[in-house]
Amino acid sequence: VACAPGSTNAAGDEATGADTSCVSPYITKVGTTGSFYAHSDALGSTNYHSEGGLTNNGSSNLAPGGSYRNYYYLFSFTVGQNDAHTLEVTSATSGGSREDTVMLLYQGTFDPSNPTNNFLFGDDDDGENTYSKISTALYTGFTYNAVITGYNYGTLMDQVTLKCESSAGVACNFL
Repeated sequence: VACAPGSTNAAGDEATGADTSCVSPYITKVGTTGSFYAHSDALGSTNYHSEGGLTNNGSSNLAPGGSYRNYYYLFSFTVGQNDAHTLEVTSATSGGSREDTVMLLYQGTFDPSNPTNNFLFGDDDDGENTYSKISTALYTGFTYNAVITGYNYGTLMDQVTLKCESSAGVACNFL
């Protein structure tokens, strides 16, 4: 088993191509994992977050019962240390063309019938071009779920690549 560039081994050191204990900060998924409905044809034009409820621009779009279908990729992961972590979409395509993404971060389960439950943060365009990027403190002992969807409803992406690592460069543990 060869390690991908930027991988680390179990000790957190940069892994070599022959190191079989490598952990990559990148994961790619192909094919759609599900869909949920939102109240808007575009999930957000700015960042939004939950502090005692969904309060910022675009976040009410997540309320259950909307009529706009959003296809998504679900990435489940844990972290190996309490630290600031960055989750960044590095690739998202549909029919070979790059897609504008929205990322929604959940602590615990993601319920497509109630996308406000367990919601932590969302991002539209903080990554390169129109990709999503979230930087926030994450903690051991929890399972997190990153939901990646297209900015506009009905976008059915071919593949999405997500990078997740701590500020110290330790990769997240994708499940």
